[in-house]
Amino acid sequence: MINRYLFSPVKRELSTFIFTILFGLAQALAILCEYYILAKVIALVVLVQADSNKILPYLFFALLALAARLFFEVTENRLAKKYTSAILQDFRKSIIIKIKEKSNFNQQNLGKLYNLLDNGVERLSAYYSGYLPQLMKGVFIPVLFLCFVFPRDIRSGLIMLLTIFLIPFFMILIGKFTEKVSKKQWKLISSLSAYLKDILFGIETLKVIGRSKEQYNKILSFSQSYAKATIRVQRFAFLSAFVLELIGTMSIAVLAVGLGLRLVNGNMDYEIAFFILLLAPEYYQPMRQLGVFFHTSLDADATSEDIKALLEEDGEIAWGN
Repeated sequence: MINRYLFSPVKRELSTFIFTILFGLAQALAILCEYYILAKVIALVVLVQADSNKILPYLFFALLALAARLFFEVTENRLAKKYTSAILQDFRKSIIIKIKEKSNFNQQNLGKLYNLLDNGVERLSAYYSGYLPQLMKGVFIPVLFLCFVFPRDIRSGLIMLLTIFLIPFFMILIGKFTEKVSKKQWKLISSLSAYLKDILFGIETLKVIGRSKEQYNKILSFSQSYAKATIRVQRFAFLSAFVLELIGTMSIAVLAVGLGLRLVNGNMDYEIAFFILLLAPEYYQPMRQLGVFFHTSLDADATSEDIKALLEEDGEIAWGN
């Protein structure tokens, strides 16, 4: 699930990347505190009919937890954008240096190189700012939540532990079908962009020799092929989103039914049940978000192959007489 070639630049920004993950975990801790306090407040209101003097201090701490949660979220996003920007800049510098080193630069497909510098590198942005942090959060945050749930209710903890594995299973299963389609889409948009930019360089010559209409028809054909490929990718994207949402919703429903039945039978404490029920959507959210970003990782994998091929290409061409 991690592309080694794309992950290697992260090592140069490792400290920022680690702080991004830590702020994500701090946000999860703030969520735990917020929901624990809210469950306490609701239990006091419903079961004890506590007055406002007893409830207000809890609400104050709940607001602090909410403020901390927002602060950690904003800081995490800023750090992710910071190291992503540095990595993308390094990629662009490496590509430009590689082009300058080639004596046969004029023989290259200028449109393809421009597309790689612009659209190609930009497609990696979501991989670094979204997919990688979400992958780490998808591993650590559910474990953190289970550490709080298991001591309070083993049955709910087991349900949450068993159902969480369904999300990555279906995500990988759908991803296998999507990978080929994503690579085909990238090749089409790369070819279309390169062709269009090459045409723009020679548009005056094409008009002079009367070939502009023919090139228009070719560009139209390219565009239609790309539109069809994009629709195929979107089909898989919507299918995976539907499956992940369905699994998450059904898992929460199973958990809620179990908690409700035990509450009715008097085998469950109200405050603990309400806390676990509040926590359930946040428990599955990192994995559901990972499923959304998983498609960006497939796009990045397809793009990285072209970047790697260019940067690792043997240098000079041995010209003849």
